[in-house]
Amino acid sequence: MANWKIKSIDVENFKFFRTHFSLNIDCKNLLLYGENGAGKSSLYWSFYTHFQAYTKTQDQAKKYFLHGHNENLRNRYASAEDNSGISITFENESGSALVINDSLYNYYCNDPLMRDFMRLTMMSSDFMNYKFLSSLFDFCNSEDNEVFNLFEKEVLPFIDLEIV
Repeated sequence: MANWKIKSIDVENFKFFRTHFSLNIDCKNLLLYGENGAGKSSLYWSFYTHFQAYTKTQDQAKKYFLHGHNENLRNRYASAEDNSGISITFENESGSALVINDSLYNYYCNDPLMRDFMRLTMMSSDFMNYKFLSSLFDFCNSEDNEVFNLFEKEVLPFIDLEIV
């Protein structure tokens, strides 16, 4: 597998982003900062939702984009007919691009090559936020630090020992 990196993410009618938002990532690292309510967490959840779709069935993944579903992550001001989705563009060292979409109508896991690409991408990332890391230390000294349930939910589903 060639060296791929994220070139951009496009988000539409998802969480904070009411209309189309594009973030170009032409760097090795990305630091997001800004005022409360500026969309930082929405960007995080966009990546998280997109990367985790490979672990879900199509119905489980599309609920996040389905108007009226009680677990949707659509922008609350988007109308029922407005599309909601996430698109991530990857680029390799030779300049070739790969665009992977996730929305109500585009479930990338229906394409085995895209699913395998995202599975390998997710397995090679360290996709954790401060809430996950701080929860490792969220216990009293008089309690045992039981972190297995946390790992069972947030880490183990993404460990895949299948050889490609």
